[in-house]
Amino acid sequence: MFVFGLLMLAIAILVAVVVIVSGTEPVLLDLHWFTVRTEVSVILVVGLVCMLAAVLGLWLAIRGSRRARRRRGEMASLRERAERSERAQREARAHPGFLGGVSEDADTSFESIPRDSETPPKDHSD
Repeated sequence: MFVFGLLMLAIAILVAVVVIVSGTEPVLLDLHWFTVRTEVSVILVVGLVCMLAAVLGLWLAIRGSRRARRRRGEMASLRERAERSERAQREARAHPGFLGGVSEDADTSFESIPRDSETPPKDHSD
């Protein structure tokens, strides 16, 4: 697909160069209320500039919408995390020792091992 895109771009550039070099014939552009006399190459260059501006505008619009969508998703995720954290803190304050809440006077400095384990407790006498 990438090679096809490069091939199409090369053909478009070749056609533009050929028209600009050989397009020296005068052209009459009649728009009912005024008339413009110009050359084919000028019309082609103006068209190329307009097309470039349109493509750039479309690219910027797509990029902006993707960024806004990603940002909205991040904000929703952060709000959800903050709500969960706040809810957990409220529950821990309301029910100390419940759902992982640790009371302030609890001793958490011990190391526990399963009772059925054959591994002896570690010796911390270093």
